[in-house]
Amino acid sequence: MAPASARLSQCPDINLCAWSDENFNGIFKRYPDSAPHLGGDNDRFDSLGNRDAYSWLVFEHANEGCARRCLRPGCTVSKLADVSGNWHDRISSLKKHTRATCPAGYEAMGSHYGS
Repeated sequence: MAPASARLSQCPDINLCAWSDENFNGIFKRYPDSAPHLGGDNDRFDSLGNRDAYSWLVFEHANEGCARRCLRPGCTVSKLADVSGNWHDRISSLKKHTRATCPAGYEAMGSHYGS
């Protein structure tokens, strides 16, 4: 089955959205809650959009393991390969933070919609 094309506008409020290809294309997934294991979506994503009021934390390994980054509310990353450390196909778990700010020790990534 061919991947469905998706755009940032298809990401509903109160979700972290992810796409398998850069520039918000390819297979589209939305996450309203934390996901300690991405299963078949492990190491798949190349762009992200945060339409939530809270920051989202992304991790290189399942169960919040290894390298980590933070995506603040209203921010997107159109090409994860451009993020410090090259996050192309590296995300294996997600955690919805309890605040809009990034926790200490988490590097923020992305830019605000329309920037």
